[in-house]
Amino acid sequence: MLPEIRRTGSENSPDPGLLLGQGLAMFTDQLRTLAPDLSTEVVREIAALARPRVVARNDYVQRAGKRAGELVFCQAGLLAVLHPADGKDLVKQFVVEGEFVPTLIGLLEQRPVPEAVRALEDCTLLVWPAKAVRALAATHPGWQQLVQGIIHHHYWFKERRENQLLAHAPQRYYRFLRDACPFVSAGRIPLRYLASYIGVAPETLSRIRARKFLPT
Repeated sequence: MLPEIRRTGSENSPDPGLLLGQGLAMFTDQLRTLAPDLSTEVVREIAALARPRVVARNDYVQRAGKRAGELVFCQAGLLAVLHPADGKDLVKQFVVEGEFVPTLIGLLEQRPVPEAVRALEDCTLLVWPAKAVRALAATHPGWQQLVQGIIHHHYWFKERRENQLLAHAPQRYYRFLRDACPFVSAGRIPLRYLASYIGVAPETLSRIRARKFLPT
């Protein structure tokens, strides 16, 4: 049986220290990337509505088949997006600090999300309750821009991922290593999760890594 989702850490008013410094800069940069026209006032408004949460390693942020209850931004840590198939969890995506967890579409449509999201490290998250996100996305121009930016990024990533899977396994691995080198080379991803993302068995990935060549 999977462990229960535990809500750890503070979920009261945002800790000002949590939203300052590098963490706030990272969050602001991502908002600017997804919605370049957002004003400073709207960025601050969005940040002010966030609630901080600390999630322990191996805890679940989202269960497969359950409705998404909130919009989630990873401020520190590493998460895996898992798709259950044939009794196994297949890794569809990794979410690192500075990225949103891809549950927004299910949240807006109020439908179950097919994937689970699990913390691979202790994580610091910022969360926005679903009810507030839906209401603001429907009425607030700034939030509408952000929502459209997140959805666009979701489909961009999906198309990119589909193209990646057309390559041979060694190419898939080394291209991923090239694109995500900082957190892969630091050994932050367990081998079985990395192998699942590449689409090979852990033993096959070990052999690929032993070859130590780079694709052209």
